[in-house]
Amino acid sequence: MRNLEQGKTMRRFTFSFLALAVALGAFAPLAAAEDSPLDFFPESTALIIRLNEPDKTIDKTADFVDAIQPGFGQVVGQGADQLGQAISNPELVGVDHSRPWYVGVVLSEDGPPVPMFVIPATEPDAFVDAIDEQMNAQAKGEWVVYVEKPAELPEVGASKVTAKLNGEAAKVFESGDLSLFVDIAKLTETYEEPIEDLKDKVNDGLNNLQLAAPPNVDFEPIIQMYSEIAHYAFRILEDASHLSIAMNVGSEGIQFEDYLVVKTGSASDKWIAAHPAEDLPLLRKLPEGQHGYYGVSGMTNSMMKFGVQYTQRMLKNNSESEDLDSVIEQLGEVKIGGLVGSMRMGGSTFISGTGIFEGELGDDFKTLMRKLQTAAGEYEVNGMKQTIDVQHDAEQIGDNSVDVVTVKQEVVDPSVDPTGIQKNIMETMFGADGIQTRSLYASNRVVSTVGSLDEMKKTLADLDGDDNKVLTERLEKLPSPANFIGLLDLANVYGEIFKIVGSTEGIPLQIDPSTIDNLNMRSSYIGFAAVTEPHAARCRFDVPVEQVQNCIKLGTVIFVTIQQQQRGF
Repeated sequence: MRNLEQGKTMRRFTFSFLALAVALGAFAPLAAAEDSPLDFFPESTALIIRLNEPDKTIDKTADFVDAIQPGFGQVVGQGADQLGQAISNPELVGVDHSRPWYVGVVLSEDGPPVPMFVIPATEPDAFVDAIDEQMNAQAKGEWVVYVEKPAELPEVGASKVTAKLNGEAAKVFESGDLSLFVDIAKLTETYEEPIEDLKDKVNDGLNNLQLAAPPNVDFEPIIQMYSEIAHYAFRILEDASHLSIAMNVGSEGIQFEDYLVVKTGSASDKWIAAHPAEDLPLLRKLPEGQHGYYGVSGMTNSMMKFGVQYTQRMLKNNSESEDLDSVIEQLGEVKIGGLVGSMRMGGSTFISGTGIFEGELGDDFKTLMRKLQTAAGEYEVNGMKQTIDVQHDAEQIGDNSVDVVTVKQEVVDPSVDPTGIQKNIMETMFGADGIQTRSLYASNRVVSTVGSLDEMKKTLADLDGDDNKVLTERLEKLPSPANFIGLLDLANVYGEIFKIVGSTEGIPLQIDPSTIDNLNMRSSYIGFAAVTEPHAARCRFDVPVEQVQNCIKLGTVIFVTIQQQQRGF
């Protein structure tokens, strides 16, 4: 009975350890020495988790938690006691805390996957003696390798996991406080049938979505878009070889880095080769104090083509949608370089922003953009009517003329907005006359702004001025050049949304805007970057501690407000 309970305990903590790593998003080989811990993992290993110097990693995690909420870091320290349970050595007898710990999942041809532990030891024999009786364990130099009975330790021949876990994938893997390596190709091969079943379920779900749509609501354009996204997602899964993810944590925040290697010659590999990353110098010129910034390079034409195709589907009953066929064709001929932009919420114009295209544009791109704007002049969909009014060369700034595009949305089917809340929100956000976009066309760039004419003038002045120092400093923490870069002050974006929603007539949640203003949420930015590299793609995701602090402040205020209103205060 004792052995049975211990076996259950082993399985429970094994999968707790694995779940912890995956939940944290943590995804090297260390040297090529004979006692490298990775040499103990056979080629059939599908997944490896690496916990770097457990005591130090726990201390760094505690520092992060303390920075968010002073005093709570000690709770993390207390959780460290569970590490011994996770590796089936509750008292951590003979365990070395100064080196990384490894847990892998080895696939078996005639049985379920086998969790395999490779743990460093100061006293290997004592470690083996202390391990649960349900373990098949063996001391190998300064390491203890073990699996749960009745499984046997796998034989490691010439083919090892390091056949894939090498080069840049290994560097990323060994760089994290908590890391994960996944042999995606091996998993997709092993679980081919379940993946095919999942494809069928996704397709069936999308096909049934239209049947579940309310009366007079057309989901077809959205269904087509989701179908394409699902198609590309499964294609990436099919083309992927292996993935390394590293998580690092500390008092300044938390960071994730992903490195995905694709199969040479695959469709994804060819796409990556055709879309190299480029520098985006104008990104550093964007205005200060925005809530979000973004930059796109190497794939701007593809992105615009996808957007135009979606617009065309929305206009399927509009004869002018046929004009977009020529727009899609011409997009392949125009050499668009980078696209950078920013956005801000709040103020007299609730949404304002900037978008700048670079490249060998000339009059062809101007004609293309104007055709795109006029094609969607007026249409109705799902009870909403959108009207686009385009005025060419309507304003002047110096020697440059400016186009003005006014977009107005209104509810034409009362059943879509029976309470009038949607109408109130739209008028509060965009004004009764709609939202205006201004575009200035030059030979090598197009500058567009959402908001007033002053927004355009300020943007042009910023482009001729010095770099945005705050933005430049933040961008230095992300890879460059990159295919996509995004910075978002999530807490303040939601703060502005709650301010306008909470003060809109008809919304149950009523919030005094000054309550949110008094939180004094200083600007900070979640950062994300994606980069194409030879036969691979790299992503980095960075969350500063200030952003977490602000989100908790805002969440607390919203929660308390809801509780008070429910109680009638």
